[in-house]
Amino acid sequence: MRLIAILLCSILLTSCGKESSPSEAYDAYIKAILSGISYEQSKVYFTANKIAEVESNVPALMKSMNKSREDVVAVYEKFALKTTKCSSYSLISETIDGSTASLQYNITDTCTPSNNTSATENVTMLKEGSWKISDVITIL
Repeated sequence: MRLIAILLCSILLTSCGKESSPSEAYDAYIKAILSGISYEQSKVYFTANKIAEVESNVPALMKSMNKSREDVVAVYEKFALKTTKCSSYSLISETIDGSTASLQYNITDTCTPSNNTSATENVTMLKEGSWKISDVITIL
């Protein structure tokens, strides 16, 4: 019995593998958006401060859009899926300084390639147990 417990512990320890890098964590978020995760499910990818910031903006969005919370969330989910589905992300740089990481991506439009448009996305991630998205700035 003791041997089984030791084997199980060693399997669990080795199956955890190495921790994700910030860019791997962000790539997982992009894949999750493409799979159609909900707004609530997407919160696991963001820092506590970012979630609080977004949540504090929801009432103003509800008022300006004249929509319910559920409607505003549905608009966000549809927008996130559409924009992510039409984008190709290429990592330019990843810099880690302690518990803060800066990522820079080149984003190209894959839905209308004739536009030949691209953007730069700067992502700040913080270590909150695992790497979480703290801020995203897209420069067109």
